[in-house]
Parts: sequence; C-alpha cells; structure tokens
Amino acid sequence: MLIEKLKAIFIHIPKCGGSAIDDAFDIKYKTLSGQKIWNWEHDRPPVFQYEYFANDLTIYNKHASYTMLRPYYPDWEFITQMRHPVKRWESTYTFLRYRKMIKETTFQDWIEQSLEASALNHIEKFFDQWQKYTWWQVNFPTALNLKPLMYTQKYFLPRKNPREGIKIFRLEDQNIWKAYGLEPKVQMASPEQFKKEIDWTPTLKNKVKDYFAEDMEIGGYA
Repeated sequence: MLIEKLKAIFIHIPKCGGSAIDDAFDIKYKTLSGQKIWNWEHDRPPVFQYEYFANDLTIYNKHASYTMLRPYYPDWEFITQMRHPVKRWESTYTFLRYRKMIKETTFQDWIEQSLEASALNHIEKFFDQWQKYTWWQVNFPTALNLKPLMYTQKYFLPRKNPREGIKIFRLEDQNIWKAYGLEPKVQMASPEQFKKEIDWTPTLKNKVKDYFAEDMEIGGYA
C-alpha cells in the first residue's frame, strides 16, 4: 500500500496480518481515495497510473515486494510485518479452505504437499481445486493471484540484506499500531471453523520451520 502523506510503502506479506494494517492506514490517511489495490502476477509492473473515467487512479499490486517497488520509490520509507512461519502456514491453510481451494486434502497431507509445491514454485500443486483457480484467473485476473502465498517472507524483503532499508515489525509484538498512530484492528481472513482442522505433529512442524529457516532467523523466531 502506498501511503502518500508519509511517503511510505507498506509491503504486505501474505498471511501476516497485513489486511488489518491496510485498513488502519486507510482510515487514518485515506490511502484508498486515489489508489486501487489489485492482486496480479509478479512478472508485471507493481504500480501504474490508470485513467478511470474522470478520475486518475494509481493501481497497486497488493503483494508487491520491496525489490519490485524500490526502483519506483527510491526515497520512500518501507514498512512490513512478519509472522512466525508456523502460524503463517496455518493461516494459509485455513484461508485456502475458506476460499474452497482445498476440499479433499487433509491438513497434514497439505503441509507435505504445500512445502514441495512451494520449493518447486508449482502453484497447481499448492491446493486441490486447480480448475476453480484457473476459472478465477481467467474471469477475475486482478483479484486472486495465490502465488504469493507460496513465497517465503524473505522474498518480500530487500535481497542483499533483508533488514536494511525496511522497518520490520512482527505480528506477535503488536507494536506497529503505536509506531504509526494507528487504531488497532483485527481482520479474520477465514472463519474459526477451519482452525479445528489444524493437527500438527512434531515432525511436520519441524519441516515447516526448516523450510522457512531464513524467515525464522530474520524475524527473530529461531
């Protein structure tokens, strides 16, 4: 999200509480008055101007990374929020269940399959309702790009030094609100009913921690 009044950009890492932060910035700074947030593939420009009837809108890619945006805004402040990888992966599962992208795969099986799919960047193996996702991509290409869910949190940070040039907050600390004078908000991306399906084994939890080892280290979770 572009925050013009602060000359700042909030890098929204998926499933890290970013939607609530987007809402809070909009309430305080009216960020969406001239900005439209879409969600498209990362092989296209992260931001562009669009003439919408009598209004000029800035179109912004919801999950654009620091590396994608830095050339466009070299003098702006960059902000983001991270989350413990295990809790983030739980949230990813419940979100996909809520979106009906997972219907036939158990939580434990999905953990195994999702890590393999992420490693290979195979979105078609990230959930079991591939045909539905294809339909969404054809009919609503700016609304449901699920690939960023597979990426590590490190992907969204500066490449050379993940901690340099960006302010990193953690969801668990809940201190971004005070830092920017925002009203704390909570936005549930998926109903509580799917959380009942979360069933970890120590082995699976360690696999997630190992796969996201760099995220664990960068966020101070290791």
